[in-house]
Order: sequence, then C-alpha cells, then structure tokens
Amino acid sequence: MSSPRLNAVQRQAAPLRRMVVDEIRRAIVTNVYPAGTRLVERVLCEELGVSRSVLRESLRQLESEKIIDLVPHVGIVVHRPTREEVRSLYSVRGALESLAAAECARNASEDALAKLRAALAAIPGPDADPLERIEAQNRFMALVVEGSGNVVLWEILETLRSRLSRIRAHTIGTHGPDRVIPGMTSLLEAIEARDADLAEQRAREFVARALDIALDVIDEL
Repeated sequence: MSSPRLNAVQRQAAPLRRMVVDEIRRAIVTNVYPAGTRLVERVLCEELGVSRSVLRESLRQLESEKIIDLVPHVGIVVHRPTREEVRSLYSVRGALESLAAAECARNASEDALAKLRAALAAIPGPDADPLERIEAQNRFMALVVEGSGNVVLWEILETLRSRLSRIRAHTIGTHGPDRVIPGMTSLLEAIEARDADLAEQRAREFVARALDIALDVIDEL
C-alpha cells in the first residue's frame, strides 16, 4: 500500500471541517495533487481519518473556492486554471491591493507603519518553504489593508488568495525573495512617504510582475 499523501487531522485543535479543508488545500497547493488529479473520497477519508459526511462538506467549500471541480461522470478533480482565468484573477488582485496601498499611505498610523516594517523584515529568505513565504507575504498585505482602514478589502482578498495560492506557491518557489522583498520594500517606502499615488502604482507593478511570472509557469502546474 502506498504512503498516505495527507496527514490525519487532530480533532481537538480546531473545527474539524476547517482542518480538513486546510489539509486538502495544502496538498493541492504543494502539488501533492497536481491539476487534473481525480480525488477519491474513500482514499481521502482513510488518510484524513474523517467521515464521508465531513469530507463532502469540506469538498463543497473547496469547490466554491474554485480549487476543485465537480466533473460529471468523473467526480472531484483538482482545478486547472486557464490563462484567461489567471489574468482575470490577477487583475482583480491588482485593483484591490493598489486601493489598499493608496488608502494605507493616507491613513496608516505610526504604529501601523511599525508593524509593516516588522512584517517585511519577517518575510523569510530563499531557503524557506514557499508556503511560509506566502503566509509572510499575506501578513504584510493584511497589515497594509488594516492600515488602510477599509474593513471589507481583506475579506475579498482572502477568497482571491485562496484561488491563487497554488500558482503563488510555484512562482514564489522559483522567483521568490529576488522579487518579493524589493517589491514590498518599494511599496512600504511609498506608504511611509504618505504618497498615495506612488503606493498605488507600486502595488500595481508588483502584481503585474507576479502575473507575468504566473503566465510563464502556468503550464508547469
């Protein structure tokens, strides 16, 4: 029997369905299950140690996030994004993150700026796991949104990031700190200067560069 590709979830640590969703998402993001892979409910239940009803609730959530697809006569399949879909997702991401950056430059307190500096310094280097880098990058942007004072932006960005997580893991894994650190440093400099127009521009440039890389590697997913 082959080794399990999923880790059995620990029921006491968090709501069970959320843990199942997180574990399946991790396996997809890290390419344990490449795009187009058919997911078999029986195998997932055995490896995760959960009931079929819990698994199906979790799969419905992942389907709503466009991470997996329900294909007629086939079953559950890991979603394979199209180039047009990727362009659209990054376009929305660029619009939202640039808005957050501009509003942060206008509204952030000195305490918020200090948190941003600390978050930037905490982004790990090239030897770190890509998922750790994504989480660190997300924390930085979450603080940009927090500094903007716009309470709705992060909720929308969170859903978007879930759909982009697999692509981002691959692009950060291959084009990581050499792009992330300078891009976020220049963004923070614009925010600290209270230059909303420049902050918006640098956020858009950062996401545009991420899109270029994503389109270069999408066929490898």
